[in-house]
Amino acid sequence: MISTKAGKRSQGGRKATRAARFLRYMWFRLRRDRVIESITLLVLTLSVSYVVLGAVRVEPTLLGEKILLHWCQLRGFYGGSCLREMLSEKTLFEQALSLSLFITVIALTVISMKLRYFAAIFAVFALAFLGVVPPQDLVSGVEWRLVVFLIGAMILAFILRSLGVFRYIVLKILRVCRGSPTAFLTILALISWFLAIAVDEATSIVYVTMLLLDLKKLTGKDVSPLVVYSVLATNTGSMAMPIGNPIGIYLAFSTGLHGGDFAKVALPLSLLTLVPLILVTRALLKQYLLDVVKSITVDRVQVLYAEFYTMIDRRGKTSVTYGLALLVGFLLAVSTSNIIAESMSKAYGYALDAHALLAFIPYIFVFLSLEWYEPERLETALLRGVEWPSLFFFIALFMLGYSLLYSGVATKIAYLISALLPALGELFVKEVLLVTTAATSAVLDNLSVVVAFTPVASSLVYGGVSRSIYWTLLYGGTLGGNFTPIGSTANIVALGLCDKARIRISWASWLRVALVPTLIQIIIAVVWTTFLT
Repeated sequence: MISTKAGKRSQGGRKATRAARFLRYMWFRLRRDRVIESITLLVLTLSVSYVVLGAVRVEPTLLGEKILLHWCQLRGFYGGSCLREMLSEKTLFEQALSLSLFITVIALTVISMKLRYFAAIFAVFALAFLGVVPPQDLVSGVEWRLVVFLIGAMILAFILRSLGVFRYIVLKILRVCRGSPTAFLTILALISWFLAIAVDEATSIVYVTMLLLDLKKLTGKDVSPLVVYSVLATNTGSMAMPIGNPIGIYLAFSTGLHGGDFAKVALPLSLLTLVPLILVTRALLKQYLLDVVKSITVDRVQVLYAEFYTMIDRRGKTSVTYGLALLVGFLLAVSTSNIIAESMSKAYGYALDAHALLAFIPYIFVFLSLEWYEPERLETALLRGVEWPSLFFFIALFMLGYSLLYSGVATKIAYLISALLPALGELFVKEVLLVTTAATSAVLDNLSVVVAFTPVASSLVYGGVSRSIYWTLLYGGTLGGNFTPIGSTANIVALGLCDKARIRISWASWLRVALVPTLIQIIIAVVWTTFLT
């Protein structure tokens, strides 16, 4: 009997060993096949990119020289050498490799969101060591002010969440909604939209996502559709004023548009496009919203209120109040950063860059939060509050976008589009440029797209087209970013925060919520642009 049992155990052990070997073999093959697929995709896109970009030749016309000017200044080429460099085989190879790396990263991200880090590491390695872009230029191509700001904002958001601030705000929203899906969607959209106007898209989406994560804890419901919806509302609001989006800041400085111009032209369209976003989402998510509403009835909200106040003692209630004061102070400081920078410049006797100062504002409130959040716990906030993988992917996308600009890919795309626009006549130039900017912003860094297309718009203005064409770049860049998970800063930040909370948002689930509302928003923007003088 004993020997029989021992034999059975031995056979079971051998079977387990064989199964383990089989699994290791399959895992090795899967990894090997994934690498082979990635290399095959890169080679294929490199070949196609080389042929397509080789067919686009920038001619030394007045329009061509204007578009080339920005690239020449970026690369340090002057006179006739600039055009020679643009048409050289070396530059063509750099352009093809840069574009193929970008397409490969996007394709692998679409295949699996978990592959985006592998794709980003591979692309950054190739850019730095295959001579596409000098490493020092790759580093300078990253908007480090935004990265530093995001780190501080995420740390502060984690601290405020620990103090119960976001749970308290969620409970207030649920009480106001009184079980109405339309009221809930409207309030959520208005919060996202207003924060993007008052501060910026990155700050807005960090804090709105924190609200939704607390909503998930309270109700147990999947909030991924609401996260996508909040991102759409954030991007919609970000075009209303210059501070809301880097695109607005860039256009304000490069084309002479002022805050008053935004208030008259961009703000009304931003509010107008918010309305169909709410209504269409209400229709698309009807059953889902009904399920969510069932879990947040008036009686349920009262129970949640009782649980919340039972959970905290007298000092805890004070900490929530203090946290709310920190949140309000932070939002005010961010929205008035220009005034703060001017005041500090006068006091210290030297000029301060308002955008650089903005990057460090969150750390003031992190320091002030230590009144209630123990300093020993800051390491936890740094490790758990900051979404480091998404920040890395974000930095990699900045480098990839800069490589398209540095190698001249963006210049060729802008030239190709500008060569086609005159044939359409002035009536359709603005509309086509808006749609083109929106389409390219869906897959490329929207700021890089606008930077590349601004010379095209300037050339058309020089040729007699109305200056209102600059607004098409703003509309296309901000609204076009709604199409995909990588279309804008807010999208990437929200996805990172959700990944950390183990909420997966695939491209398919994103498009189910975002595609129809964004198409309607683009159509409204095109109509608005047609009648804009």
